[in-house]
Amino acid sequence: MLEHFDKIYTKLDRLETEYYSITAAIDRIEKRLDKVEGRLDKIEVHLDGIGHKLDKEISLREIVEKEIKDLKQRVSTLQERIEDLEKRLKTFS
Repeated sequence: MLEHFDKIYTKLDRLETEYYSITAAIDRIEKRLDKVEGRLDKIEVHLDGIGHKLDKEISLREIVEKEIKDLKQRVSTLQERIEDLEKRLKTFS
C-alpha cells in the first residue's frame, strides 16, 4: 500500500514540476508577445503616417493633373485663336 502511495506521489511530483515548467514557458511567451505587440503598434503608427502622406500625395497629384488638363485646353483654345487671326491677316494681305 505504501509503495502504491509512493508511486502516486512520484507522479504528482513530476506533474507539479511539469506544471511549473509549462507556467514559466507561458509567462515567457506572453512577455515576448507583449514585445511583439508593442513593435507592431509602432509599425502600425508608422504605416498610418505613410498612408496619410500617400493620400495627400495622391490628392495633390490629382489636382496637378487637373490643372495640366485645364492648361492644355487653354493652350488649344489659344492656338485656335492664333490660327484664326493668321487667316484673317492673310485675308487682308
